[in-house]
Amino acid sequence: LKIKSSNYSGGKQASKNPQTNNVREFLVKKTSSANLADKKSAKPMTIASSACLAALLSDTQHRLLLACKPEGKWTWDAARTLHLPFWLRSDDELKIISEEIAQQTFKEKLEVVEAALFYVITGNMRMLKTLAAADRNHTGRLFLKFIAGYDFSSTRGRHAAEKNAFSLLRKRKYGPAAAFFLLAEPPMLKSALNVIVTKMEDHALAFFVSRLVEANRS
Repeated sequence: LKIKSSNYSGGKQASKNPQTNNVREFLVKKTSSANLADKKSAKPMTIASSACLAALLSDTQHRLLLACKPEGKWTWDAARTLHLPFWLRSDDELKIISEEIAQQTFKEKLEVVEAALFYVITGNMRMLKTLAAADRNHTGRLFLKFIAGYDFSSTRGRHAAEKNAFSLLRKRKYGPAAAFFLLAEPPMLKSALNVIVTKMEDHALAFFVSRLVEANRS
């Protein structure tokens, strides 16, 4: 499914179509902020495919997004629960969400390599370097030195990124491994998606990554 965002606008007035309002109510009911914030007590939530389709076709997507947003910044758990990559048409909105996920991931894990994937797929290397500079751990300093010291469009840089990706795979650090595959220019998208699908078993993340990587290249 190839989703194009250029023909749509998220800032239109709220639709008078009762079906659109029903979709909003369904999504809000299923994804209350309290449930998303409390991971321990939250029960697994699912959103019907019909609701995703209605959200995809909605002309009030920005309102839906605001209604579904958890308190604070987005997390990947929240975005995956809502199946955001499958119905949110705007690549720009997805980029903002990805950067928020990166910030929240770093806040929770305090390791820039764990958050790197969500910045790499937006192409925002400046913010990734800023985040790496804030990581006082040894791995954070090494990562900053690595991304600042290589031209990833060169053969040498691509080889270094790929070598580190395979090293992380052996350590079972699958998210960071996928990020290193995508540091290369052009990104090693097929290798990254293979890691996400076969090792992380996260098809929603694979679709999320592929959408933003392709959006950056277009």
